[in-house]
Amino acid sequence: MPRRPEGLRLYPPPALRVREIYGDLSLPQRGGGDAGLPFVFLNAVSTLDGSASISGRAGGIGGRADREVMRVLRSLADAVLIGANTLRAERMSLSSEGRRAPEPLAAVLTSTGEVPLENLLDLDRERTLVILPEPAASGAAAEKLSKSARLLPLPKATGGGVDLREALRALLEGFGARRVLIEGGPRLSGEAIYRHLADELFLTVSPRISREPPEALRRPFELPPGGPPVGCTLLSAHAAGGELFLRYRLQ
Repeated sequence: MPRRPEGLRLYPPPALRVREIYGDLSLPQRGGGDAGLPFVFLNAVSTLDGSASISGRAGGIGGRADREVMRVLRSLADAVLIGANTLRAERMSLSSEGRRAPEPLAAVLTSTGEVPLENLLDLDRERTLVILPEPAASGAAAEKLSKSARLLPLPKATGGGVDLREALRALLEGFGARRVLIEGGPRLSGEAIYRHLADELFLTVSPRISREPPEALRRPFELPPGGPPVGCTLLSAHAAGGELFLRYRLQ
Protein backbone atom coordinates (compact mmCIF):
# COMPACT_ATOMS: atom_id res chain seq x y z
CA MET A 1 0.00 0.00 0.00
CA PRO A 2 1.26 3.51 -0.73
CA ARG A 3 2.35 5.38 2.34
CA ARG A 4 0.06 8.19 3.38
CA PRO A 5 1.65 11.61 3.70
CA GLU A 6 1.96 12.78 7.26
CA GLY A 7 -0.72 15.29 8.18
CA LEU A 8 -0.07 18.73 9.57
CA ARG A 9 0.27 18.87 13.33
CA LEU A 10 0.78 21.60 15.86
CA TYR A 11 3.65 20.98 18.30
CA PRO A 12 2.10 20.97 20.94
CA PRO A 13 -1.45 22.41 21.35
CA PRO A 14 -1.59 26.21 21.80
CA ALA A 15 -2.35 28.42 24.79
CA LEU A 16 0.83 27.80 26.79
CA ARG A 17 2.46 30.73 28.52
CA VAL A 18 6.15 31.34 27.90
CA ARG A 19 7.20 29.98 31.29
CA GLU A 20 5.16 26.86 30.66
CA ILE A 21 7.00 26.14 27.40
CA TYR A 22 10.34 25.29 28.95
CA GLY A 23 9.80 25.88 32.66
CA ASP A 24 9.66 22.16 33.51
CA LEU A 25 12.10 21.12 30.80
CA SER A 26 14.11 18.05 31.69
CA LEU A 27 17.35 17.89 29.73
CA PRO A 28 18.84 14.44 29.21
CA GLN A 29 22.42 13.43 29.74
CA ARG A 30 24.79 13.73 26.82
CA GLY A 31 24.09 11.19 24.11
CA GLY A 32 26.68 9.23 22.19
CA GLY A 33 29.74 7.55 23.59
CA ASP A 34 31.65 10.52 25.01
CA ALA A 35 30.70 10.52 28.69
CA GLY A 36 33.51 12.99 29.42
CA LEU A 37 31.59 15.89 27.91
CA PRO A 38 28.63 17.86 29.26
CA PHE A 39 25.21 18.01 27.66
CA VAL A 40 25.47 20.98 25.30
CA PHE A 41 22.49 22.94 24.04
CA LEU A 42 22.48 25.99 21.79
CA ASN A 43 20.21 29.02 21.89
CA ALA A 44 19.99 31.33 18.89
CA VAL A 45 17.64 33.85 17.31
CA SER A 46 17.09 34.61 13.65
CA THR A 47 15.01 36.94 11.51
CA LEU A 48 12.77 35.54 8.79
CA ASP A 49 15.48 36.16 6.21
CA GLY A 50 18.04 34.23 8.25
CA SER A 51 20.00 37.05 9.88
CA ALA A 52 21.43 36.54 13.36
CA SER A 53 22.12 40.24 13.88
CA ILE A 54 20.91 43.67 12.87
CA SER A 55 23.59 46.33 12.51
CA GLY A 56 26.02 43.92 14.16
CA ARG A 57 23.88 43.25 17.23
CA ALA A 58 21.74 40.23 18.08
CA GLY A 59 20.02 41.89 21.03
CA GLY A 60 17.48 43.77 18.93
CA ILE A 61 16.04 40.78 17.09
CA GLY A 62 14.06 38.93 19.76
CA GLY A 63 11.12 40.34 21.66
CA ARG A 64 9.84 39.97 25.21
CA ALA A 65 8.94 36.30 24.80
CA ASP A 66 12.39 35.49 23.43
CA ARG A 67 14.08 37.21 26.36
CA GLU A 68 11.94 35.23 28.79
CA VAL A 69 12.83 31.96 27.05
CA MET A 70 16.50 32.94 27.18
CA ARG A 71 16.33 33.40 30.95
CA VAL A 72 14.50 30.09 31.41
CA LEU A 73 17.13 28.22 29.37
CA ARG A 74 19.92 29.83 31.37
CA SER A 75 18.29 28.64 34.57
CA LEU A 76 18.66 25.07 33.28
CA ALA A 77 22.39 25.41 32.59
CA ASP A 78 25.36 25.03 34.89
CA ALA A 79 27.40 27.27 32.58
CA VAL A 80 26.59 29.73 29.79
CA LEU A 81 29.33 29.92 27.16
CA ILE A 82 29.89 32.68 24.61
CA GLY A 83 32.71 33.80 22.36
CA ALA A 84 34.63 36.98 23.08
CA ASN A 85 33.44 38.59 19.82
CA THR A 86 29.84 38.27 20.98
CA LEU A 87 30.65 40.15 24.16
CA ARG A 88 32.66 42.66 22.16
CA ALA A 89 29.66 43.49 19.97
CA GLU A 90 27.24 44.49 22.73
CA ARG A 91 26.67 44.71 26.46
CA MET A 92 24.87 41.71 27.84
CA SER A 93 24.00 39.64 30.89
CA LEU A 94 24.44 35.88 31.06
CA SER A 95 22.43 35.41 34.25
CA SER A 96 19.00 33.83 34.70
CA GLU A 97 17.97 36.95 36.64
CA GLY A 98 17.10 35.08 39.80
CA ARG A 99 15.55 31.98 38.24
CA ARG A 100 18.44 29.82 39.46
CA ALA A 101 20.50 29.81 42.64
CA PRO A 102 23.39 29.89 42.29
CA GLU A 103 23.46 31.60 38.93
CA PRO A 104 25.10 29.66 36.08
CA LEU A 105 28.78 30.15 35.46
CA ALA A 106 29.39 32.86 32.83
CA ALA A 107 32.17 31.52 30.57
CA VAL A 108 33.85 33.50 27.80
CA LEU A 109 36.03 31.75 25.22
CA THR A 110 38.86 33.79 23.71
CA SER A 111 41.83 33.02 21.46
CA THR A 112 43.74 36.20 22.30
CA GLY A 113 43.03 36.90 25.96
CA GLU A 114 41.44 40.24 25.07
CA VAL A 115 37.98 40.19 26.62
CA PRO A 116 35.86 43.32 27.25
CA LEU A 117 34.50 42.21 30.61
CA GLU A 118 33.14 45.71 31.11
CA ASN A 119 30.40 44.70 28.64
CA LEU A 120 29.29 41.87 30.92
CA LEU A 121 26.47 43.08 33.13
CA ASP A 122 26.15 41.71 36.67
CA LEU A 123 29.85 40.87 36.66
CA ASP A 124 30.75 38.53 39.53
CA ARG A 125 34.33 37.32 39.68
CA GLU A 126 33.44 34.03 41.35
CA ARG A 127 30.85 33.23 38.67
CA THR A 128 32.83 34.51 35.66
CA LEU A 129 35.36 32.39 33.80
CA VAL A 130 37.63 33.33 30.90
CA ILE A 131 38.86 30.34 28.88
CA LEU A 132 42.03 31.19 26.98
CA PRO A 133 45.13 29.55 25.46
CA GLU A 134 48.05 29.11 27.82
CA PRO A 135 50.34 31.60 26.00
CA ALA A 136 47.72 34.33 26.54
CA ALA A 137 47.40 33.60 30.27
CA SER A 138 50.44 35.64 31.22
CA GLY A 139 51.21 39.31 30.88
CA ALA A 140 49.49 42.56 31.71
CA ALA A 141 46.23 41.78 29.89
CA ALA A 142 45.78 38.48 31.73
CA GLU A 143 46.64 40.09 35.06
CA LYS A 144 43.96 42.70 34.45
CA LEU A 145 41.41 40.02 33.53
CA SER A 146 42.18 38.02 36.67
CA LYS A 147 40.95 40.90 38.83
CA SER A 148 37.44 40.55 37.40
CA ALA A 149 37.23 36.87 36.45
CA ARG A 150 38.82 33.52 37.04
CA LEU A 151 41.12 32.34 34.26
CA LEU A 152 41.16 28.86 32.76
CA PRO A 153 44.29 28.43 30.61
CA LEU A 154 44.20 25.48 28.22
CA PRO A 155 46.74 24.18 25.69
CA LYS A 156 46.80 26.11 22.46
CA ALA A 157 45.05 24.22 19.68
CA THR A 158 46.38 23.74 16.17
CA GLY A 159 45.66 26.94 14.29
CA GLY A 160 45.47 29.00 17.47
CA GLY A 161 42.82 29.47 20.10
CA VAL A 162 41.41 26.83 22.42
CA ASP A 163 39.98 23.50 21.35
CA LEU A 164 36.24 23.64 22.03
CA ARG A 165 36.04 19.98 23.02
CA GLU A 166 38.74 20.49 25.65
CA ALA A 167 37.03 23.64 26.90
CA LEU A 168 33.76 21.74 27.38
CA ARG A 169 35.60 18.87 29.07
CA ALA A 170 37.29 21.33 31.44
CA LEU A 171 33.94 22.91 32.34
CA LEU A 172 32.61 19.50 33.32
CA GLU A 173 35.66 18.17 35.13
CA GLY A 174 36.83 21.36 36.79
CA PHE A 175 33.57 23.15 37.51
CA GLY A 176 30.92 20.45 37.57
CA ALA A 177 29.08 21.91 34.58
CA ARG A 178 26.99 18.94 33.42
CA ARG A 179 24.85 21.15 31.16
CA VAL A 180 26.39 23.93 29.10
CA LEU A 181 24.35 26.47 27.15
CA ILE A 182 26.12 28.07 24.17
CA GLU A 183 24.69 31.44 23.15
CA GLY A 184 27.04 32.22 20.27
CA GLY A 185 28.24 33.84 18.32
CA PRO A 186 27.68 32.10 15.00
CA ARG A 187 31.23 30.76 14.73
CA LEU A 188 31.20 29.18 18.18
CA SER A 189 27.75 27.67 17.69
CA GLY A 190 28.71 26.52 14.20
CA GLU A 191 31.83 24.80 15.51
CA ALA A 192 29.80 22.99 18.16
CA ILE A 193 27.44 21.70 15.46
CA TYR A 194 30.17 20.85 12.95
CA ARG A 195 32.18 18.86 15.48
CA HIS A 196 29.12 17.08 16.87
CA LEU A 197 29.58 18.62 20.30
CA ALA A 198 26.04 20.03 20.55
CA ASP A 199 23.10 17.84 21.55
CA GLU A 200 20.12 20.16 21.14
CA LEU A 201 19.23 23.47 19.52
CA PHE A 202 16.71 26.07 20.65
CA LEU A 203 15.99 28.51 17.82
CA THR A 204 13.77 31.58 18.00
CA VAL A 205 12.44 32.83 14.66
CA SER A 206 11.55 36.51 14.93
CA PRO A 207 8.73 37.92 12.76
CA ARG A 208 11.08 40.45 11.21
CA ILE A 209 12.97 40.87 7.96
CA SER A 210 16.36 42.41 8.60
CA ARG A 211 17.09 44.08 5.24
CA GLU A 212 20.76 43.53 5.94
CA PRO A 213 22.91 43.69 2.78
CA PRO A 214 24.21 40.29 1.64
CA GLU A 215 27.78 41.10 2.63
CA ALA A 216 26.68 42.00 6.19
CA LEU A 217 24.17 39.19 6.77
CA ARG A 218 25.32 36.70 9.41
CA ARG A 219 23.60 33.38 9.83
CA PRO A 220 22.94 31.98 13.32
CA PHE A 221 25.49 29.22 12.68
CA GLU A 222 28.65 29.44 10.59
CA LEU A 223 29.97 26.03 9.56
CA PRO A 224 32.78 25.21 7.15
CA PRO A 225 31.37 25.03 3.59
CA GLY A 226 30.89 21.73 1.85
CA GLY A 227 29.96 18.35 3.21
CA PRO A 228 26.49 16.94 3.84
CA PRO A 229 23.87 18.99 5.69
CA VAL A 230 23.40 18.42 9.40
CA GLY A 231 20.15 16.66 10.21
CA CYS A 232 17.86 17.75 13.05
CA THR A 233 14.81 16.20 14.68
CA LEU A 234 12.03 18.55 15.72
CA LEU A 235 11.10 18.06 19.38
CA SER A 236 8.66 20.93 19.84
CA ALA A 237 7.38 24.14 18.29
CA HIS A 238 5.64 26.97 20.11
CA ALA A 239 4.41 30.41 19.15
CA ALA A 240 4.26 33.38 21.53
CA GLY A 241 4.30 37.10 20.93
CA GLY A 242 4.51 36.54 17.18
CA GLU A 243 7.74 34.59 17.61
CA LEU A 244 8.28 30.91 16.84
CA PHE A 245 10.24 28.81 19.33
CA LEU A 246 11.74 25.64 17.88
CA ARG A 247 13.53 22.87 19.74
CA TYR A 248 15.60 20.34 17.80
CA ARG A 249 17.75 17.34 18.59
CA LEU A 250 20.93 17.48 16.53
CA GLN A 251 21.93 14.32 14.72
